[in-house]
Amino acid sequence: MYDFIVAGAGFFGAIFAYEMKKAGKKVLVIEKRDHIGGNCYSYDCPKTNINIHKYGPHIFHTSSENVWKYINSFADFNNYRHRVLTTAGGKVYSLPVNLATINKFYNLSLTPDEAGEFLKSKIPAISSPQNLEEKAISLIGRELYETFIKGYTIKQWDCDPKDLPAEVITRLPVRTTYNDIYYDDDYQGMPSGGYTPIFEKLLKDIPVELKTDFLEKRDCWRSVARTLVYTDRNLCFDILRQLRPDID
Repeated sequence: MYDFIVAGAGFFGAIFAYEMKKAGKKVLVIEKRDHIGGNCYSYDCPKTNINIHKYGPHIFHTSSENVWKYINSFADFNNYRHRVLTTAGGKVYSLPVNLATINKFYNLSLTPDEAGEFLKSKIPAISSPQNLEEKAISLIGRELYETFIKGYTIKQWDCDPKDLPAEVITRLPVRTTYNDIYYDDDYQGMPSGGYTPIFEKLLKDIPVELKTDFLEKRDCWRSVARTLVYTDRNLCFDILRQLRPDID
């Protein structure tokens, strides 16, 4: 009998399993993919020896010194700062939306104070945004939303922005200064050797069953552990939709 079965070998599942084992608990991790690391899984390309983030680049960022010290105990991090460029209408813009983006898009030369007032003039009255689209429009107006946010959101989440919670867009800052760094957190970077070695250290000496879908044998797994920790992002989102029916 296990103390914990952890479904999912991403960051939450791996760190939880690591800490429970350190506390003397018996833990089993099951993962439906054929690798550990979740969406942060990385590997070295055999032809170039370049480390690749399989599911897109992941930048570790936090404002917590304790969290930064913790993750640095498993890997050395560089000081990478994420700056993003995008194209729209044949022009190149910086994201997230900042003063440079606003001035170039509208062909203006606004100051930070003027940009704040200008954005207000572009924002319709939405007293209580009910979904991502309404929240984004309430922050930057419809023109900037349609150009820079809507298409990316549909690609990223594979659904209509109207079907996503308003809170999702708050992860993306809007600035009326020339600060073009994507994240505001004090501590940022990427592990120099990729993310997978972190997970290998976290899950060392912890049994891991890969290519194992918890939902296919949920009763069996529940019967061999006192507590289940389920970390699937999609299921968590489904639960959120049940708790917040207003986002439909």
